[in-house]
Amino acid sequence: MSRSTAAPVYAPARRLSVSAVLERFGMALALVVLMLVLTILSPEYFLTTDNLTNVANRISFTALISLGEFLVILTAGIDLSVGSVMGFSLIMLAKSCHLMYEWYARWYATSSMAASLPPPASPAALGIISALSILIALGTGYLCGLLNGWGFTKLGLPHPFIMTLGMLNIARGASNLVSGGSPITGLPEAIRVFGAGNIILFRTATSPGFRIPIAFIVVLVLYFVFWVFLTHTRTGRHIYAVGGNPQATLYAGVNVKRILNLVYILSGLLAAIAGVIYAGRINSGSPKAAMAGYELDAIASVIIGGASFFGGRGTVIGTLIGVLIMGFIRNGLNLLNVSVFWQEVAIGLIIITAAFIDVLRRRAARQV
Repeated sequence: MSRSTAAPVYAPARRLSVSAVLERFGMALALVVLMLVLTILSPEYFLTTDNLTNVANRISFTALISLGEFLVILTAGIDLSVGSVMGFSLIMLAKSCHLMYEWYARWYATSSMAASLPPPASPAALGIISALSILIALGTGYLCGLLNGWGFTKLGLPHPFIMTLGMLNIARGASNLVSGGSPITGLPEAIRVFGAGNIILFRTATSPGFRIPIAFIVVLVLYFVFWVFLTHTRTGRHIYAVGGNPQATLYAGVNVKRILNLVYILSGLLAAIAGVIYAGRINSGSPKAAMAGYELDAIASVIIGGASFFGGRGTVIGTLIGVLIMGFIRNGLNLLNVSVFWQEVAIGLIIITAAFIDVLRRRAARQV
């Protein structure tokens, strides 16, 4: 009696197509190519330690507002107010710092307890004032983000574009009202260290070592935290789900409004942290920061990094790569002595190109 044996079934080999490679590593390759081109065009300056440190310092605050923008765009929304909220937060930081110092100095001069308290200019007093000022700045960002979320989820506005555009103008106006339209200069060392401090590695008797800006370390830590949050927590997966299909996510029992409020609050908080770093970098609170248009760089960085305006797509690492690409483009144009006006034209073209690539990616996904 013969036994019939079935032919073995083999799983088809997975082929890594060129399009799949470009889809996954395209932006990283673009970053490498950009750095190679700038090295060739400006060999004396681009790859120097001072220039790379300057780029890391320069992109730190834009990296943070881009991270907040990324969270919002993941839900198919947009936050036009991140740059202005950053500026308003740093104004509140500087103003509260000055007011608390003046109040404490007057109280110290007349208090009978002065002998048992630290003098106003002491590190202890300035440290406490700095910590309270930073909390006020973070509270400012939290409140702005909360209002953005409520405007969309509770007022029933048709799109977050409207609420965040309104918040952009509110934050700009409030920045000028609080500051009187003038910079508030002079901040304690405890605040300046976040924007201007460095950690020096490999210093020897013959070498000055390699400087890593503390601001950039803060960026790397927060990007790692949000990478874990988005990829290893239920709430992070819900954020992706809301962007991919909010109606299906609602039917699955997820509180979509809570998720939307959360991402706008986080965007506001990250903008406030960026404000603390920026204030430390320039050692002042300048109302011009609220009107510099950093939200455009943030949106461009997120889209260049592979996120989609339609939501549910993108990674934290991709956003960081997008920030680096934008930072190196601006740095390279400066090294090549390109006019600031032409730089703005170039950035505008990059934003349009990135949005068009996003549309092409969506069309290709529909055809698969």
